[in-house]
Amino acid sequence: MMFSVFNIETLIFKINRIDFSDKINYICDKNGSGKTLFLDSLYFDDKVRIEPHIDKKDIIYLSQHFSFYERIKVKDFVEFFDQINNENLLEKIRKNSYINNFINENFDKTLYHLSGGEFKFLYLILLLFTDKKLYLLDEPFNELDKEKAEYIANLIKDLNKNGKKIIITNHYDLGLFEEKDMKKIRLLDHTV
Repeated sequence: MMFSVFNIETLIFKINRIDFSDKINYICDKNGSGKTLFLDSLYFDDKVRIEPHIDKKDIIYLSQHFSFYERIKVKDFVEFFDQINNENLLEKIRKNSYINNFINENFDKTLYHLSGGEFKFLYLILLLFTDKKLYLLDEPFNELDKEKAEYIANLIKDLNKNGKKIIITNHYDLGLFEEKDMKKIRLLDHTV
């Protein structure tokens, strides 16, 4: 089902209405075009409307800028995430051998001892395994190796096939999604 966003105004652009499809919505544009600003506005600005209405608690937002206490162990981070989201994440992880192996390999490491790509992958997994209506993913493939990027892309495709709304930003098309599965959007010239 298509959805629309109304009343986004930033220093870079003013959008009265933008329509998103039921496909993966892929905002692909150059640095400084307002991709992150757009997602920030969509998530944080109370004047922005989403139709049909999606409550903020039903939105996942992966910002490019996130930080957590680095001394927490992976196992504690996963358990904490499971508890605050009440999503049976641990059960979902155990059923997925690829993810389960990744977590088991890093179980007793602190977040500090993960590489940037490993941490991003872990965080993305926890976000994507959380059941929400809309996923805002700001440059989710940065720092990921090809194998993990493809794995995350497949999870995103599965979410989309299950009716979840997805908006992804990136600087360029990484070739992880087929044209038929996505709608490309450029913010600066408002082309689709």
